[in-house]
Amino acid sequence: MMASAPTVSAVQMYDVFDGLLKEGLELAEIVHHTGLDPDAFKQVDGRLPVSTSIKLWNLLLETTGDPLCALKIGQIVRKQSMGVVANLFLSCGTLGEALDQSIRFHSLTNETGKIECIAGGKECLFRYSITDPRFDSPLVIERSLSSGVTWANFFTGRPIRPNAVFLQQSTPEYAADFRTFFDSPVHFGQEYNEIAFDASVLQYEGVHKNDYLKEILMVRASELHSRKKDSTAQVIADFLRQNLAFGEVSIESLCDRLGLSRTSLYRELKREGLSYQEVLDNVRKELVQIYLRDRDYSLLETAYLLGYSESSTFHRAFRRWFGLPPGQWKADAKSRTPDLTIGNTD
Repeated sequence: MMASAPTVSAVQMYDVFDGLLKEGLELAEIVHHTGLDPDAFKQVDGRLPVSTSIKLWNLLLETTGDPLCALKIGQIVRKQSMGVVANLFLSCGTLGEALDQSIRFHSLTNETGKIECIAGGKECLFRYSITDPRFDSPLVIERSLSSGVTWANFFTGRPIRPNAVFLQQSTPEYAADFRTFFDSPVHFGQEYNEIAFDASVLQYEGVHKNDYLKEILMVRASELHSRKKDSTAQVIADFLRQNLAFGEVSIESLCDRLGLSRTSLYRELKREGLSYQEVLDNVRKELVQIYLRDRDYSLLETAYLLGYSESSTFHRAFRRWFGLPPGQWKADAKSRTPDLTIGNTD
């Protein structure tokens, strides 16, 4: 049994696709490099694999050579071809309400993204996170933060200037261009990817407010959201990816998250042909390849990020998965083909 791959709204990726066409790439070239199914753009509520979306982003950066390409994509608003979540956003009464709806239904936009609006005192934070380390991408983060400012401006009909922008990535050579783009201080090497605004902006009213349309769109968004019920194994895998780096995940915390007893959890997994240990091993096995091959973390850092309290336990598990020590695997990892299977295969 193989878990379904996470997806992103095709509407969300159209501007990247269009940018590639404007750069002179032929459709066949784009399909060849990314595996894109262009028919997804013609479908109402069409979707693309997140893996394809990352390839589209990387191809755009490679083709344009523009380190600000994602920020610029985030400035585009196509009102005539918006999806359900974007239309719902615009129909709300205040910016705070619009953000609440975006947070509630963001998985319809991107199943591996997470929006948070954290209000405290005179400031609020618009935070964007990627919940699945396999699909971590600075380009997605940059587009999302840029888009957050763009849509706040479009929603209110007035310019909203960030107080500051915070990014996890290290300071690039073109850091000054980021500061010019946002017209605000931009801090790199931070704990989160987020933008700070005056808290008062949450009370700004929308110029596109439409209560009747909002009710219709909320029903539609709820219907789409309810169709996306993941398997128990997939929910557990997502939970593990988000929490392993904070320490070994307990069965108790997992059961609380799912609202299931331990017995019910094991029964659901058995029905899907898996055990908890198999799901945990599969998640750790997929993440360790990313951490050692793509992120170049040390073995000690990797063990910690996978939730191991003892490095010796990590080394034994690695030998069981790959048949050799992690240091040896890392030495020639660049020539290896990644095994990113989640769950077991028939």
